[in-house]
Amino acid sequence: MESFLHLDPQQIEQIQEQKKNWWKRLIWALFSFLGSLLKTFLVVFIVSFAISKTIANDGGLFGDKFSKVEEFVYPEPSQEKWLEDSIFPDRVKDELDIWNNSKKLSSNFFGSEIGEDHLLLYGPPGTGKTYLAEMFAKNEALAYTRVNFATEFVVGSSKAKQDKIFQQAKKIIEEKQKETLCKVTKPVVIIIDEIDAVGRKTFSPISPNNNEATDNLLINIDKIRQEKLNIVIIATTNYSSVLDPALVRTGRFGYQIKFSYPTESEIDKMVERCQEKVSSRPNNIDWPDNYWLQIKEITQNIGKEVQNLGIGFTLLDIEKSLQYSWIKKMSSASKIIPNIADYRSELEKIIRSKVQIQNNQANFQPEPNLLGTIFHNLNDFVRTNSSNY
Repeated sequence: MESFLHLDPQQIEQIQEQKKNWWKRLIWALFSFLGSLLKTFLVVFIVSFAISKTIANDGGLFGDKFSKVEEFVYPEPSQEKWLEDSIFPDRVKDELDIWNNSKKLSSNFFGSEIGEDHLLLYGPPGTGKTYLAEMFAKNEALAYTRVNFATEFVVGSSKAKQDKIFQQAKKIIEEKQKETLCKVTKPVVIIIDEIDAVGRKTFSPISPNNNEATDNLLINIDKIRQEKLNIVIIATTNYSSVLDPALVRTGRFGYQIKFSYPTESEIDKMVERCQEKVSSRPNNIDWPDNYWLQIKEITQNIGKEVQNLGIGFTLLDIEKSLQYSWIKKMSSASKIIPNIADYRSELEKIIRSKVQIQNNQANFQPEPNLLGTIFHNLNDFVRTNSSNY
């Protein structure tokens, strides 16, 4: 019979033989699959075992790689009147002064240390919270660092970073005491940016390890008082309402300073401060008539326009706008003649940038951290099983 496939008799015989031995091929395929599965399991086991040996101090699945911490900075000798000469509103200066003095003097009045060691600065973005924290650290601290304890790619990184930072701070104090043979008077300052990223009061499905990181932070804060370490934590947040109540109670971040955008009177003082700073230095600026009066009026008007948007500006924004407007006029001419319109244009640029950032944050919809959850589960598996090998 002629084959429609045009196969020769030998090919037909091979096909028939293969049909008879189908079970042999099935067994061979099964053994091949089991062999591949065994190889995969061995590779996963070896890699997991090796990774488990690199975990140090609960450093997470990849150890130190995802728990890198920032170096401590040793500031130069401080200015005695740094707070008095600073750019902040009088209310903020007074509250910071009360907090700072309460740490030093409370035991003199009551015979016990009841002052709040740590400080929370809260308020809308761009109002100078981090700037004040850094100013305090540069002028009052033995050493300081600025960190963010948000959980990174791998679960456990926040906890590991916290432990390393506090261990380093403690080590700095111990080394200084050995060097001077007396009690360290200046504190080691830890500035925590966006503490709401690690200290939220509600469990978030986006960050399944947030509760563990918060608990670890509370433990480290309590250790400071228990061991009477001269360590001060200054935390900043834009969203104080979301913080865990345990974090803001007395003995932790019980002392808080609220920041807000400047009022009309504060804007006037800010502009006057700029005028004083510029006038006290030699310069080649030819001031137009009523220049600073017009600067005040423009700044007030822009402040009123944007206050309903929940956006404002700081003295640094005013200084930048003034400086950039003057730079535009720099040329081979011996004198700089500032232009009011240039100042307004520069300040509006800063405001538009803040509006854009606010809009981006409002439209941002974070996706669940599924990969982080997977690594969390694998990490637990490695820790549980590594001790058996």
